[in-house]
Amino acid sequence: MVPPSSPVSLQDMEPITPPPVAGQPTENQGPDLRTHPWGWWILAVLFAFLIYAQNSEAVKRPAASAASKAVSEVRTQLFPAYLADPTQILPEDAAGNAEARARYDQTRTETLGELRAKLTPHQTKNVEAARLALILDRELEKPVNTEIVKFLDSSKAPNPDFARMYADNEAPMTGLEAEKGFPRALAEVQYIEQRDEKAKRAELMPKDRFGLTWLVLMGAMAGIGLGVVLLILTVANFRSGKWQLIGGPVDAATSEQSSRQALLMAGYFICLFLLGSALSAVLLQAKVDAGFAQFAGMIFATLGFVAILRMKSHSGPSLLTRLLGPQEMWGAYAKAGLWTFFANIPLVILFAGVGNLLTRFIPAPSHPATEMLGDNPTLATIALLFFSAGVLAPIGEELAFRGVMLGAQRRWMRAVGAGILNGLLFAAIHPQGPALILGLASVGFAASMVTQMYRSVMPAIVMHAVHNSCVLTLGLVLLA
Repeated sequence: MVPPSSPVSLQDMEPITPPPVAGQPTENQGPDLRTHPWGWWILAVLFAFLIYAQNSEAVKRPAASAASKAVSEVRTQLFPAYLADPTQILPEDAAGNAEARARYDQTRTETLGELRAKLTPHQTKNVEAARLALILDRELEKPVNTEIVKFLDSSKAPNPDFARMYADNEAPMTGLEAEKGFPRALAEVQYIEQRDEKAKRAELMPKDRFGLTWLVLMGAMAGIGLGVVLLILTVANFRSGKWQLIGGPVDAATSEQSSRQALLMAGYFICLFLLGSALSAVLLQAKVDAGFAQFAGMIFATLGFVAILRMKSHSGPSLLTRLLGPQEMWGAYAKAGLWTFFANIPLVILFAGVGNLLTRFIPAPSHPATEMLGDNPTLATIALLFFSAGVLAPIGEELAFRGVMLGAQRRWMRAVGAGILNGLLFAAIHPQGPALILGLASVGFAASMVTQMYRSVMPAIVMHAVHNSCVLTLGLVLLA
């Protein structure tokens, strides 16, 4: 039973209790002392291989050069420098009084000067540093650096048209193709200003992007505040006993059942990493877009795994039906998933901060999805990313980890211990690298807890989907 104090006011969870499986020992039978390790051995081998493959590749990732680090810092800090300066996006009469406008301008100028200094050692050696140096020099009202122009106009650098935009007022705007993100928008504004004396910067700057970013950032701050409150309430309710972990939807009752579920989990890995990757490789060889190729592999693996779970059981409903719970409860499960998402935000931030400290000793985290967002993605690519990360991944991973595998673990582990191990293994097979393992593990742990509280993976699917979608949205706003 779940008490009325549940975050979604669930009064009775008994209908969600899965029917007994044929052959499952009853209460008057003695404990099952037999062991059936084969499923677990196979799963352990797959986990070991995947953890080694994903993390060794991340650790061996070559350290960024000094030029790359400088360019990355400039790209990361350039947009916030303008975001904090209303004089760049608002008419003069709406950007504050003269004193405030002067203060904004001075702060931005100082920030741009610091960023420009980071590029100086690399401005005639690195193409990206050279382009950014030209942009910052124009913002700081410095003369065009002829050495940088010569470097970008040489055979060492592609797209010499970018340098000509700054050296020749007759040059076309085609050079913008070399840049991306906010620096590209800034270079376009500079191009127009240089050739049109009547142009007003406040009208040229991308106001929609500034507005959207402010909206997202304010939403993020509100989410963090709400998350702190909900986390405190969650801990208090568990400590008082008002909320309890009643078990997963398919907790294994025997060691044989546990081994079979472990084998089913291994099947998910085979679908995802072997067959899905093989399909993606075939599509890439056929010159299919890289984003679509990865998407096709994931959708094949997810649909294949769901099809296996939908297979009818002689003892009652399919495994998929038992994992999802009754449809009339899905609305309540969605509310529980949202509660869990917000309550977990402070933990994700805390552990991500710890991971950031580790980047002094190990490579910084990286993920193919965020890399694609920072590379001028098309609308089709963005849509595929959101569908694969915001829909497919949560469904497949939650059914596998919090459904099948967590139930198998509960044969020999308590609820909290099973959730911790489940979260750590979930995080360890992701490609970001060791720096983000703790942050991702907190997501897996929260999903494990809410699954065992409501005896359904639906809350975990909702939480996971919202989490991934928010991460992609932040990445899209700040990187794309």
